[in-house]
Amino acid sequence: LDEPFPDGLAIESLTGDGTLIANVFFEVREPIVLPQTALEAE
Repeated sequence: LDEPFPDGLAIESLTGDGTLIANVFFEVREPIVLPQTALEAE
């Protein structure tokens, strides 16, 4: 399981009703995913 779901899905979850799940998802994936994605999401 390299990529559970695309970055776009995570960002959509943040704006959708999956905020809590997205929060945990980002916390776990932050070190795995490039920091650029987290910075762009802000």
